[in-house]
Order: sequence, then C-alpha cells, then structure tokens
Amino acid sequence: MNTFLGRCECGSTKFSCRFHGRSIGRCGCFECRSRTDPTEESVFAWSDTLYLEGPYQRYSGRFADSTVEKVFCAVCGTMIYAIEPSDNELAYVHVSTLSGPLQ
Repeated sequence: MNTFLGRCECGSTKFSCRFHGRSIGRCGCFECRSRTDPTEESVFAWSDTLYLEGPYQRYSGRFADSTVEKVFCAVCGTMIYAIEPSDNELAYVHVSTLSGPLQ
C-alpha cells in the first residue's frame, strides 16, 4: 500500500505517510535552494495520511504567489514536509527523511 516511514536527522521526530501516484519533484523555495543539497527531491504523499510522532513545529512562508506551510523537527530543524494551500491534499515529503517502507 505504499506506506513509508521516515524520521528527522536526530531521530526525535518520526512519521509515516502514504505516497501519491505522482512522481518525485523538486522545491524551488529559498530554504530548499540554500540547503547544503540544493537539488533536494521530494515525493508526493497524501497529506491526510501523514502521522507525526515527536516534537515538531510548523511555519508558513511565502514562495512566489502563495504561502507554503512547512513542518520541521523542533529539535534538529530537519524539514520533513511542506504543503501548498492551493494543493493541500498533497504534501511534499523530503526524500532524505525517508527510512523505508512500512513492514
């Protein structure tokens, strides 16, 4: 059923999500471009299937003509996913946070 597990860099925040059929994408926001890996890729997941466990924080930032909500680990700052209000059914989950399929 395409359910995957993931976690932040320090392991404090864990999550699970179910992938959407769309392919991998890349974010063009300033934060993603200025990271150590500016080609950070994301997979599309159904936002209503994202389950977070552990400390996390949300904030809304501007990108182009819209606001994007981003979710980070509250301990290490790893960005876990982002959601655009115009397409709030889908979340952009950072590939580097995925640890594998749900067994």
